[in-house]
Amino acid sequence: MRKIIVDCDIGNGIAGANVDDGLALALALASPEIEVKAVTTVSGNVLNFKACLVARHFLQESGYDVPVYCGSFRALKEPTQKWRERLDHGVEKQGLKYLWQDTEENFSLADTGMDSNAVEKMAQIINDNPHEITIIAIGPLTNVAALFNQYPEAVNKIQEIVLMGGCFNVKNYLKDTNFGLDPEAAAVVLESSVPCTMAPFDTTSTTLMKQEDLEEIGNIKNSLCQYLYKTTKPWLAYSKKTRGIDGCWVHDVLTVAYLIDESLFCFKDHFVNIELEGAFRGKTYIADIGFLKNADEIQPKSSRKVKIMTAVDNQRLLSLMKQRLNF
Repeated sequence: MRKIIVDCDIGNGIAGANVDDGLALALALASPEIEVKAVTTVSGNVLNFKACLVARHFLQESGYDVPVYCGSFRALKEPTQKWRERLDHGVEKQGLKYLWQDTEENFSLADTGMDSNAVEKMAQIINDNPHEITIIAIGPLTNVAALFNQYPEAVNKIQEIVLMGGCFNVKNYLKDTNFGLDPEAAAVVLESSVPCTMAPFDTTSTTLMKQEDLEEIGNIKNSLCQYLYKTTKPWLAYSKKTRGIDGCWVHDVLTVAYLIDESLFCFKDHFVNIELEGAFRGKTYIADIGFLKNADEIQPKSSRKVKIMTAVDNQRLLSLMKQRLNF
């Protein structure tokens, strides 16, 4: 059994917020091969305090007893104002907030205490379960970088980090949100020696969950599926309207599916660097010596390669989700 910590910026029930974290968490909870030791939250898709409240509400509504710990509220260095304007208020500017009119949860700081203790708790769980904990990192990597910086003795006890982030060659995209919101944190993780598997935007954006797929999930009569259906339906409609695709991407689900069935994916191992300066800040690139033509000066910044998901079988991925959720 894989013991995991899910480090996320979950946004189910928040207008304009992606629900892929919630779908990934649901797959983990519903899979007997996986034990979710804790959920930790970070500012990204939504502000951290909202992510923490959403995670607690998600688990309560779905009937799971998993501890939730609040993590970092801001990136290591990246200014957040422009990001937050787009992520928190974009849906209003697009005139699409009405899609959530029947489902939006009203979370406020007054709902719960907000001790920022996620990094401490992550270290404790890793130290108590040496070489047994996999971190599923599906938000900005601020918490994970803080763990590496503050608790170096725990780093070598991590079994693996499986992350959703990075963007190598996607039309009209320079960087993805997870790495873009905290490039320095991504650099800490990418430059570490901890075994790392990456689900980059290049691969996650080839997935597609359609309305008929969601209806199948909604027809499963358990509390987890009912909650997923209610909170995913407006996001799927939003995605179709804003991206012009017949459904929505399920980015973060790949990280959990990888732990269950690696045969769903193709992989390549590469050194990966991230740019921290200038107009290309936040962009990832392959840093194998000689990989980029006429760029002999590029050197890898890590001693180990990253296992990169280069392709996924979308139909088998969706089938796995539906199978596990139908318990």
